[in-house]
Amino acid sequence: MMLHLPPFEVLLVLGVVGFYLVDSAQLLYRNELLLHSTGSTWHASAPSGLPLRGRYLHVPNPFAPGQLLLRLNWYTSAPALDRQALLELQRTLQPLRYLCGLLAIQLLLGLPLVLLLFRPGAVWLTQMAAIYLILLTQAVYLWQQRAALGLSRKAALMLAFEVITCPPFGLNLLRRLSLMHPLHGDSLPLLQQLLPATAQTALFTTLQQQLEEDLLLEADDSPERTTLLALQARLAQLNPAPAATADTPD
Repeated sequence: MMLHLPPFEVLLVLGVVGFYLVDSAQLLYRNELLLHSTGSTWHASAPSGLPLRGRYLHVPNPFAPGQLLLRLNWYTSAPALDRQALLELQRTLQPLRYLCGLLAIQLLLGLPLVLLLFRPGAVWLTQMAAIYLILLTQAVYLWQQRAALGLSRKAALMLAFEVITCPPFGLNLLRRLSLMHPLHGDSLPLLQQLLPATAQTALFTTLQQQLEEDLLLEADDSPERTTLLALQARLAQLNPAPAATADTPD
């Protein structure tokens, strides 16, 4: 029995989408959060679902390739993160947000339409030229901003090479660059400053529930339990709503 593969055009589009999703996927530890922004509004995602060897799979919104994406360790008690440095990074990466959006239109919408409606020819070449013009613009901007992004010449060249040789990587360039930015410090004050009130309450409630689950697994005299109790007390001060709810009579 012969195996009939889908047409080349279908395989090409599936390959682009597959590479894009796999490259954007993140594996989070239980003590990590993903902070993301597509503009002036910030959001945070906590690990959820079934763990894979102690880590949790998270796939960012595939329809928002212009997301700034950062990993935060919320268990730490180190000095608070610098909000100004984060906003400066956001300003530096802003042009890439528009370039990633344009590339998404060309790759995820324009390319399938051209493959569906036109045979290889002038329209196909025009579409590919538009895609590679965006990729080259990304590479040039990346090279120009390498110092501001803390990249060595070698690292910038490697990233630019990956983007030009594999267009789906260009869709995730903004995310990859922001994830490379080191964020070491106490993230809870930063989350207080950045998140809207409702999102902040929902996130801190989730973290409080996670701490309660983690405390059940720790021995009474373990150092980790002391750390978790201190975090629990901090979160109770930042988000007293769950405690107040628990005290409400049925």
